[in-house]
Amino acid sequence: MNVIVDDHNALIQYTPSAPPANDTSNGWATGGVQTEFMETTSFSVTPGDTAKFTFTGSSVTVFGTLGLPPNPGSASSMLFSIDQGTPSAFIAPDIDSITHHELFWTSGPLAEGSHTLVITQNTAILQIYLDYFLYTTSSIEGKTVFIDDSDAPVQYLGDWVPQSNEGYFQHTAHLCETPGCSASLAFEGTSVTLQGQLSSEPGCNVSVIIDGGPAVFFLTPPPTPPSVITSSPFNNLLFNTSSPLLPGNHTITFTTLNAEPFYVDYFLVGNDPSLAGAASTTSGSSLPQSVPTSTQAAANPNLPSPMHSAATSTVIAAAVGGALGSLVLLLLLLSGAFILRRRSRRRRLPPPAYASVDPFLRSTSDPDGVGTEPSPPAYKKYIPPTDIP
Repeated sequence: MNVIVDDHNALIQYTPSAPPANDTSNGWATGGVQTEFMETTSFSVTPGDTAKFTFTGSSVTVFGTLGLPPNPGSASSMLFSIDQGTPSAFIAPDIDSITHHELFWTSGPLAEGSHTLVITQNTAILQIYLDYFLYTTSSIEGKTVFIDDSDAPVQYLGDWVPQSNEGYFQHTAHLCETPGCSASLAFEGTSVTLQGQLSSEPGCNVSVIIDGGPAVFFLTPPPTPPSVITSSPFNNLLFNTSSPLLPGNHTITFTTLNAEPFYVDYFLVGNDPSLAGAASTTSGSSLPQSVPTSTQAAANPNLPSPMHSAATSTVIAAAVGGALGSLVLLLLLLSGAFILRRRSRRRRLPPPAYASVDPFLRSTSDPDGVGTEPSPPAYKKYIPPTDIP
């Protein structure tokens, strides 16, 4: 797996430490634009300044932005050394325009284990900007995995056209301009995001399905301000991010719903170890279903509501179940009250008057009752007491 690390990550140790943004008076400085990863870069014009990165893996690659040389014929350079080995130099090529996501240096295969990369600024020429690092590792817990649009885990169906441009990560992207195109990614992790390019308005309507669950929808977000979209495309835009997923293998599928351009550039897969405990208490493959970004389908009244998701269905089911439970309880209480009232009325009623009731059962063998019944009790005649003189 390729883990991505931004140039501003705490794992990158700069010497001397980076000053405020765009301050090149001493040591490392910081910058960044929309096209760059996390919209950040780091650079230096002081020979001898270093950046150190320690990682556990089997290879590492450094990417960044190349600026125009300040003077014709001049070129900046950086030195790269792995595990205190012999440094190798990257010398900026002669270019006529700014280039992003340029591969500066790669280590090649390394033994799986801990390694340290040291980068040294070699000239006083400002032209090389560090953007991000990719390293290969078998341990992804707590890390962010980078998957490019052209990597094998991404499968395409429909009229997709491969694209190539300096503004795309790895200089590649996939474009579809017809309804029904789908891009599916099989991944292992607890979240996934999709980044792409927007080159026209309105944006593309897209449905998202994770692990065969219910679809949610989003509209590819317009840039800010939208009026400048006609001058140049906008790269590295966040299209969609999922809600937390249970640790494990998942599949996410994006499907276009209209004919607006839809660019797939790269995916980021998160691996949050704190969600591992939820696997033993939560059924299914995910926590709440994938949700769109802040630029929602609400921007398009013809787009299905993104709120019709698994989480919403759960809330509705809980409400219906609660109402039915309350109704059953009310019926039980009414039935109990009715029974108690009937018993109370029976206690208050006078005993019924029975006429000609024979207290003795006749024998079926002697219908006349001869010799089968005891003699009736002898009652004494009532004699009132005499007056006492």
